[in-house]
Amino acid sequence: MIECEDYIKLLESSDPVVVSEAAFSLADMGCSDAAPHLLRILFREEFATINAVAYALGELKVQGAKSKLISLVGDPRTKGHRGSFLYALLSLDCRDDYPEIVKFLFDDYFEVRQKAAMILEQIIPHQADVLLAMSREGLQESLGAMPSDDERFDQVKNVYDDVRSEIARRAQASME
Repeated sequence: MIECEDYIKLLESSDPVVVSEAAFSLADMGCSDAAPHLLRILFREEFATINAVAYALGELKVQGAKSKLISLVGDPRTKGHRGSFLYALLSLDCRDDYPEIVKFLFDDYFEVRQKAAMILEQIIPHQADVLLAMSREGLQESLGAMPSDDERFDQVKNVYDDVRSEIARRAQASME
């Protein structure tokens, strides 16, 4: 039977297919010992394997990958291949990254916008009142400037509605 250590060794392969398969296997096994090795690959930006490594880091809930994953989503070189980074972020604590995640609502790719909206749905309840109020204003302004047939409109509107609902919920709770 192949053990975690065997898959960790495969991460050193020069063959991107082998590295990707090893990363997926480590994630499936829940091998948290692989985290430092996966982080090393992620920080080297080996684009042939980076999506598999991002997936594994998310599945293993490696919080230390968060800032690099956010950076990769914004990196022009990853355009068209960002979904796995946001998928990984869904498993991580992104409460402190609200402003960065909101920016991804305006990406050209549906998958990025969809995953950003899912992350925002998780973290909106944890944001400060002032940040939510500023966000509501910014989202409302964006919606006003965006044609309703713009493919980004629905994701932005849904997040705007979530922010508005959270502000209203807090206002109601403070009156009780």
